[in-house]
Amino acid sequence: KVTSAFRSPKVNEKSGGGAASTHVLGTSADFEIGGATNYDVAEWIMNSLDFDQLILENYTVGKPYSGWVHCSYVSKEKNRRQVLTVSPDQTVTQGLIS
Repeated sequence: KVTSAFRSPKVNEKSGGGAASTHVLGTSADFEIGGATNYDVAEWIMNSLDFDQLILENYTVGKPYSGWVHCSYVSKEKNRRQVLTVSPDQTVTQGLIS
C-alpha cells in the first residue's frame, strides 16, 4: 500500500515534508506491504536492492508493524545506500533498529 509518492511542492509543504524531499522529485515512496512487518520489508530492501535512502519511519521498537517504509532511488552511480530508523518522537538512528 503506497501512502505517499510524488508530491507537488505545495502538497509536500502541507504534509510537513522538507524542502529537500525526494517526494517532490518523484524519486521516493512511502509504503507498507500487507502480511509483512515494516522492519522485515526494510531489512529485505537493505539486503537485496539498490537504493539511495531507506528509512523505517515512525517505527516503535517491539511493534514490528508500526510506521512505514520510505525508499528512494536516484541512479546507480549516485545512490548513497543510506539506512535510517526514525522513531515517533523523530529521533533519527543510523541503520535499522529492532
